[in-house]
Amino acid sequence: MDLRTALLVAILPFPLLAQASQNQGQQYPQKQNQQSQGQQDQGQQVAPPPVAAPALPKDLYSLDVNRQDIGVVLKEFAHRTGVPMTILEMPTQLVTLSFKNLPFERALAAILTAGALDQRVVDGAYVVGMPVDLKVRYPQPNERELDATYRCRRVGAQSLATTLSNLLPGLKVGTGPLFLSPELNGGGATGSDSQVKAISATDASFRTHDVVISGPADLVRRALTLCQKFDRPRKQVRIS
Repeated sequence: MDLRTALLVAILPFPLLAQASQNQGQQYPQKQNQQSQGQQDQGQQVAPPPVAAPALPKDLYSLDVNRQDIGVVLKEFAHRTGVPMTILEMPTQLVTLSFKNLPFERALAAILTAGALDQRVVDGAYVVGMPVDLKVRYPQPNERELDATYRCRRVGAQSLATTLSNLLPGLKVGTGPLFLSPELNGGGATGSDSQVKAISATDASFRTHDVVISGPADLVRRALTLCQKFDRPRKQVRIS
């Protein structure tokens, strides 16, 4: 550096030096972007950016509900937290839940557990619904085998399992475990001889409401779709 250059550097204000250095540093990303664009023009595949999860609040949340619809609870929770959330259609289900000072993820998990629900992160937003709906709509990557349970509401579990086995022989389909019904033994007496026993129902079609499906993921999702179509309300005729 000669004397003239040294004097110019000494006289030049510091902000201008900083701006000149910043402009020189910005040239490298521009060259890199131009190189990446040239690679795309040549037909080389560039990996897409990962889908970012929604930004979670750092606040703590408390909740105390008694026999409230789970859908209403989720909508109020989403509005309160400000986190983008899509709530799929689900049947009315009353829940009783209470917790204090939980972070967002633990609070959401507590609500989903109370309603036997699940969640996915899709396009930067939470999608909440029944596990069967999420498995049908949002399959996991590299998913080959899948186990699923469908809860019958309007049809018998054994009848639905038999229908699925006949339509999709490549699946393993069965009914879930049997429910037990409590019965008071002792003629209503309150003495020491009275006992409360758990016995199974007499009608096998009412012992369980669950259908268990296992097999290739694409067939299981097809079976779950058929379950939703079969398990629909019956048409009613109004008699005046």
